[in-house]
Order: sequence, then structure tokens, then C-alpha cells
Amino acid sequence: MEVRVFLNSQSDYQTLHALKLNGDIYPNGEALLYLIPSELEMIKSTGLKYRIEREDLNEFSGKFWQSMDTTREAYHTYAEIVALADSLATAFPDICEKYIFGTSVQGRELGALKISDNVTLDENEAEVMFDGGIHGDEVGCSENCIRFARELCMDYGVDPNITNLVDNREIWIYYMVNPDGRVADSRYNSNGVDLNRDAGYMWDGWGGSSGAFSQVESQALRDATYSRQFVVHTTYHSGTEFISCPWSYRADQCPDFNHIIQLAGVYSTTSTYPNLDYGQGCTGMYPINGSTKDTNYGAAGAISWSMEISYSKHPPASQIQLYYQRNVPAMIAMIEYAGYGLEGVVTDINTGDPVAATVFINNYFPCYTDPAFGDYHKYVLPGTYDITIIANGYETQTINNVVVTANNATATDFQLQPSDEDAFYGYKFSASQIPDNNTGDEGNTPASLGEPDNINYSIGKDGWCIIDMQYPIVDGTFNDFTVYEGDGSPEGFDCYAGNSIDGPFYLVGSGSGTTEFDLSGSGLSEAQFIKIVDDGDGTQTAPDAGFDLDAISTEFIQGANLVIDNYYIDDSATGNNDGILDPGEQAELYIIVRNNGTEMATDIISLLSCSDQFINVTGQLDPYSNIAPGEMDTSSVIVSASGGTPNGHPAYFSLDLHCNNGAFSGMYDIIINIGSMPYEDFETGDFSSFNWQFGGSLDWTINSNAYQGVYCARSGAIGNNASTEMFVTMDVASGQITFFRKVSSESSYDFLQFYIDGSMQGQWSGQMDWSQESFSVTTGTHTFKWVYDKDTNTTGGSDCAWIDNISFPASNPDYPILYLTPTMFDFGQVFVGNDSTDQFIIKNVGGGTLAGTITTPDGFTVMETGSASPVSVLDYSLSSGESQEYDLVFSPTLAQIYDNQISVSVLPFQIENIDVYGEGIPQTGLDNPEFYNETKLLGNFPNPVGNATVISYQLRGSAQMQNVLIDIYNIHGDYVTTIKGEKGRAYFDTSQLGNGLYLYKLQYEGSTQIQKMILIK
Repeated sequence: MEVRVFLNSQSDYQTLHALKLNGDIYPNGEALLYLIPSELEMIKSTGLKYRIEREDLNEFSGKFWQSMDTTREAYHTYAEIVALADSLATAFPDICEKYIFGTSVQGRELGALKISDNVTLDENEAEVMFDGGIHGDEVGCSENCIRFARELCMDYGVDPNITNLVDNREIWIYYMVNPDGRVADSRYNSNGVDLNRDAGYMWDGWGGSSGAFSQVESQALRDATYSRQFVVHTTYHSGTEFISCPWSYRADQCPDFNHIIQLAGVYSTTSTYPNLDYGQGCTGMYPINGSTKDTNYGAAGAISWSMEISYSKHPPASQIQLYYQRNVPAMIAMIEYAGYGLEGVVTDINTGDPVAATVFINNYFPCYTDPAFGDYHKYVLPGTYDITIIANGYETQTINNVVVTANNATATDFQLQPSDEDAFYGYKFSASQIPDNNTGDEGNTPASLGEPDNINYSIGKDGWCIIDMQYPIVDGTFNDFTVYEGDGSPEGFDCYAGNSIDGPFYLVGSGSGTTEFDLSGSGLSEAQFIKIVDDGDGTQTAPDAGFDLDAISTEFIQGANLVIDNYYIDDSATGNNDGILDPGEQAELYIIVRNNGTEMATDIISLLSCSDQFINVTGQLDPYSNIAPGEMDTSSVIVSASGGTPNGHPAYFSLDLHCNNGAFSGMYDIIINIGSMPYEDFETGDFSSFNWQFGGSLDWTINSNAYQGVYCARSGAIGNNASTEMFVTMDVASGQITFFRKVSSESSYDFLQFYIDGSMQGQWSGQMDWSQESFSVTTGTHTFKWVYDKDTNTTGGSDCAWIDNISFPASNPDYPILYLTPTMFDFGQVFVGNDSTDQFIIKNVGGGTLAGTITTPDGFTVMETGSASPVSVLDYSLSSGESQEYDLVFSPTLAQIYDNQISVSVLPFQIENIDVYGEGIPQTGLDNPEFYNETKLLGNFPNPVGNATVISYQLRGSAQMQNVLIDIYNIHGDYVTTIKGEKGRAYFDTSQLGNGLYLYKLQYEGSTQIQKMILIK
């Protein structure tokens, strides 16, 4: 039922807020609520005055559209609005274009009209958005939108003012945000979610929303706005008459408050309402999280508000035109005023091309340029302003003291200088949550964008945020991006990566304070969105609570850059065709390699090895073809697992990739789980398959409402103010846990929640059918817990949750497993009496203790990295998860070829080998030059390099005594310096260079030789 409650004091407001009922609270001292009978009894028990507006909302909703008299002016149905939008696009193709951004849950179109001259082009024009119908029962809102679209089209070329605005603005009209709700005459979408609690900026699980932008309708509206630059965005509602401005999630005024509230005053005075109030949403109406106006402003910098057009959500048909006409003058004024303030075009100073940039004006929230044209527009009050332009790939530029006068636009163009740095930084703040908000912190979300500057956004205890990096971070050879903390006290967080705001997000790793990450930890070859999740330590409401995010940085990769895009098992020819390498089975391992760089990858060399005692690799990968930037190629090799391999055993492979004559090299891990993974489908009819434990008021039970098969788990039949828990503790390897869940509960108040080690990973409420969920898990012992939790009153639906088909990560083995990488070294030519050093790693990727002996042949010795004395035989012992790096030293004593193996034994019986090759060559005397048949770089010593190294070479013929020049480049191919070589050697002072991989190139009589060195200080 629909019930109006009358609030006569602050105490009445607090009493109503404590009941947590669905509906709206208005500034006129009234609330319009949607209640079931038991909730009405709660209202009665408080003594609050109320009036029942509609006894049976379902009956009213079902009859509303059927009761419309088609012979008179009436509300447009969904189909009629769509038909009218289509007719406008057809009749006025020069100024009106229709866009479809998706379909609703029930398959209805989610569309908008763009109205502008040259409608198919992006021009240097301010953009304005109107949307309506986010609450489907507020029927006048979509009416306002579609009628306004018709008037703009009909009056173009007739009304000079309309014509001028259409010619000089981009006007967008999103006519039905929630078409399913309109058809059902319901506030909610067909999943029972309030879409004005589902937006991503400071989302907090209100209104039945299970996650930021969880609904297709919310995603479609976001997609309509995310890549566009709206100066003013009006979203229409009804239930009162009020303009509700940001913020709605907190009582503090937003940084842009002065010009937002002034423009709201313009809307009010230009409308024909007798008295249209306006103010901040949180204080003028009531606090909410996940509103579209907060998201439009907080994430994009638009002036955005909710315009409540009428006290009634269903005004009589005779008043449709009344409310429309009250708003038309103000809508036209918003289009006009969107072009006032500050504007300009941002371009590349060398090419003149438009630049996608972030525009900071004074201390306001930033807006953005249009990437297609480079223009920006920001409504501000008359005054003097400083404008700073930040763009990835360009030097930051500021112009100070820009003067704006009333009802005018001051144009300030920027020509940006390309930056010498390869780094790029966070571009947009896309979504966030601080559970229950943190009013003790200023919520400075733009501080997370751009380069690190010790100004940060504190993401809140257990909070999270998503940063759009503008361009994909690509997986390279070393660490790929850095997360910066902005203060002096390091705090913990988890870092996830994905390629959409909506995920899926994959765990890259955990950090404390400023931390570097390797994207390969996520299993992704590239990712544009980074999600930072606080570890839950500290105080909830306080300044700087949670991880303090200052910036995220990465680098553009230059040259060829090979990464593993994907890999999979094909056992169709020699196995059971289930795509899994089972114990005792032989299969093909396919590895897809992607070139994430900027140059063609040529002459690709790939070396695959596996030191696992249960695994055998037959031969090597077939050669990869040359791979262009952004392209991929696939190769395969035969692998087999012995019959005694334990189920779920993780097999570690190492892939060594080289290309472009040694200019690129990289080492990558591949993990394949042998046989079946731990899996719970409850088909035993009980909880005997795993060591399930239960908590809360009642145990979970076995139920026949399964996603697949016969049985699933169902939450205990608890009452109000209670919870029921099901959990299991397991020692697992890193991977993913997936499960199917179904929920039928009181929307927004009773939840299914999933926890890992006490940290909530997700929650779901309302009527939600079976759907799969997936979460990242790190190696170690973890407790996985499912909780159904009820609030103090009211039930909804079946009042329970179901879980089925849980796939756990592989069990962590209790026996040791050797991981050895690399398994091949080529030291090249080394002068007799000199040394050359390289490194290998031994890691125990299993359990227990991994112990054995490293034995070297003549000419080679070994020691732990950092030790002083290499030996020919060295024992090792590593506990579970422990790794050790070793220096392998090649010291030729004779002028000969050394081609042998290093043996690594594992007690009691396993032996693995490292192939080693090197050539000892005689020293070249100063007065007795050698004569050589070819020009060749012989290497450098030491390598890795500290503050200096010596590069050795030979020259064809008798030219050894001649001086040569050797060019030095960084890994991106950028020229660094040139050094001089004399008598076969070139001394190189590296004290002024940073750590990293460098290339040196010798050119002599048509021969070009390139080798690499690594600087580690």
C-alpha cells in the first residue's frame, strides 16, 4: 500500500528513519512510503500520523494503464513513447538521432534522443542531459522528456531561440530510464531494485542494490553519460516539488555548491511554479547513497540534480500539460546556461589533434574534454579562475586569472606539449563504497587521479574504489603498475584488475603503503580498471580512515612486448576430452602469446620447462610467427601427467620468451591443476563431502530447489533479528572460488552475504534468481562462509537463500614441489680468467620441506645471491612457499666450449637439470691483436651491473686495434648515450643510470650486434 506519513518534528524524522522503510521523505514534512500490512502496524505503534493513499498498489498499478481513455489526452504508454521517439528521429533526421544503450531486464529498449544541428557529429558545443522515469511509478517524468523532445524538433527553424540553442548545444533526452517500472507502474525495476540507489559513486547497498551499477538499466544510463561531457544533467522525479542538489550521501556541501545552487535558483525562477524550493539533497530532503545525481557530479563533474515535478506521482491526465509547461522555460534556460562560464579546446601542440584531458578549475571537482574534439565546458559564476589541464602523455599546463563575466563564456584554449615520460596515471574515478559512509573525512575522490602529489582520497574502512586508467595497463616483463599511498603511515589493501567498471575483477595482489604490482598475478594480459579494497583495519568514522590512495601509475611500453594471453589443455585426441590434464593422461598444452608492445615481434624464441616430478614435457613449442602489435599467435606442445599425480596437484611451468634479436626477453609462469578440483554440489544429500560447520541461530539444510542436479544448500529458517551461517576452512592454492546463489528476501534489509576470512566479499538481497559468483583467493588456509542475515522486522519472498555448485581452488599440497627457473643459460663468450654471472630460482610451491643438492660441472660454481664464495656443490632446504635466488658463475679456465648441465636434486629421488653453455676465449694482448672471421659482441662483465661494467667485443679482420663506438639504449628503445671502445673493450660508467634493462649496439662494416645488460644497484 502507499501511505503518506506526516512529520511534525525532528524527532518524527528520526523515528521514521529508524524503521528503515521503503519510500521517500520530502522537505514539506511528509513521507510517501510503500508498505506491507505488518509495516503499517509499525507506523501505528510509533504514534506518527499517516494517511493511506492507495490500499492495494498492485491493483492500482495493474489498472492504471488500462484505465487511460485513448480518446483524450493521456499519459503515453511505453510503446507510445518509443513510437514517438522513433517518429522524431525519422521526421527530423538532420537534428534528431536515436541511440539505444541496451534493453531492460524484461527486454524493453533503453534509448535516448540527441538533438543538435549536425547531429551525427561531435562539435565544440556544451552538452546537456535530461532523463526521466528512473522510478517507474513517477509517470509524469518521462512525459516531460518526450514532450520536450517533440517541442524542440517541431520549433526548430520556427522559434529563433530554440533554433539558436539546437544549433549551438548538444541536447540529450533519455526518455525512459526504467521502462519495466513504467509498464508495471512500480518504483522499482523488475528485479525489485531502486535504480536511484544503484549508481556507483558512494554506493552502499541501498534499495535492494547488490552492487554498484548492478542493474542493466543503471549500466545503460551510465554508458550514456560516461563517455560524454554533460555540463548540466537534470533527472526528473515526482512526489514533491523540489530541486535536490548534491550531495545526497553526506551533509557537507560539495566543492561546486555555490554555482550549482545558483543555477538551481535559475531553474526555479524561470519555471512557472508558484514556489519551487531548492537545496542540498541530504539536508533538504533526506540522505541516500547510490543516487544518480551524486554519480553524475562526483564521477564526471556535471551539475546534476533531481527535479521533483509534482506532489502526486500520478497527477490526473488533465494536469499533464500543466506540469510540463511549468518546466519548459526552465529546461530551455538550462540549455542556454550550459554554454556560460568557462570553455575551450585542448590540443596537441605539434599535431593539432584533440586531447582527452582532465580539467581542474580552482578547487572544484574536475570535468573532462571531449576526446573527439578536445572541447571542455564548465558552468561557473562570474569571477576569476585558474584552469589546470592534466592529460596522460602530456605536460601539465595551467593558465591563471581567467575572468568570467555574467551570461558569457570565456574561451581558454590549451596546446599541450607531449611529455618525455612514458608514465600514465588514473583518469577517472568510476565507482566507490564506504560502508555506512565516513563523514569524518572530506571524501576528496579527485585526489586519487593524476600523478602522485601527497594529496589523497581515503577509501574508508572496508571501503573500495575503482579507477579508470584511460588506457589498458599491459602485462610486461617486470612490475606493471604502482599504487601510491599519500601519507606516511602505510595501510593494507587488496588490488584487483579488470576490463570493465562492472568487472569481473581479478586479484593482482595485496599491498601495504606504496606498492608495485605485476599484472600477471591476475591472469590478465591487460586491464584498464583497477579496484582498491581496504583491508578493514582502523576506525570507521575518522579523518583519513582506510587506505589513502594518492595515485596509480603505469608506463607505456615501447618496442615489442610479449605476454601470455591465455593457455588451455586440449585432450580431445589422447584423453577424455574434458579440457583437463588428468593423472595418467597425455594432452596438448596450447599457449597463446600476445604482443602488447608497439613494434613487430620477430624471431621469437620460446623455451618451456617444468621441473615437476609428476609432469613430462615432450619436445618444445612449435615456433611462433612474427606478431604485430596487439595481435596474437598460438603454439602447442605435448605434456603428460603420471598416473600417480594427486588430484588437484598444481603443476608449475616456466615459459622463457625472446624476440627481436634479444631486444626483448621475459619469463612467465603457467600453473595447471591436474585432475579434478574440490567441488561441492550437495548431491550426497547431506553435508558429508566437506568438513562443513554451522553458526548463528539455526543450521543450513539440504534442499531440492537446486541450480543443477537434485540438491542444494538452503539457509536456516530463522526469524527476525537473527542469522544463519555455513562455513568451511580449507588450505588451498591461489585461484578462484565460484558458486551459484539464489535469494528471496526482503529487499535492502535481509541479505545473503559471502565472507573470506571474515571479510565480506559480496551481498545480495531481494528476489534474485540463480546466478554464478566468483572471487579471487590467495594461497593459504582460508575460511569460506555464507551467511543469511535478517533485520529486526518484516519478511519478504521465501525469506531465505540457496547455494549450489561450489568450486574451490585446488587444495594446497602437503608434499614439497620443486619450481626451478630458468632451466637454460647461454653465457656466450667469456675471457679466460674472467667471470660471468646469472641467476636462477628454486621455490617450494608445495608443502612440507623441499631439500636437496645443487651440483655444478667444471667451469661453473654456485652460491646464494648475496653470498661471497661460490662453490661447486651446495645444499638447500626450503619450507612451503619459500624461494631462494642463486648466482650461477661461469669462470672459464681454458679456451674451449663448456656445454654441460647443473643438477638440482630433490630428496629422496628427483633430479632436475639446468642446461648451461659458455665459451672460454683467450685474452687479447695489447700488442698482439687476434685476427677474427666475424664481428661479435662477447658480453659485458659484470652483468648484472652495479656502477660500471666492461663490454668486450671482437672485430672482423685486423681491425681489432681500431676504435669503435657502441650505442646504449633503454628497454623502450630510447637512445641513452654512446661509449668508445678501444682494443676490444669499452668501459661504461653506469653510476648515473637507473635500474633496469639496457641494450648496447655495435655496428661495424655492415654488421650490427646487440646484447643486453641489467643494472641493479
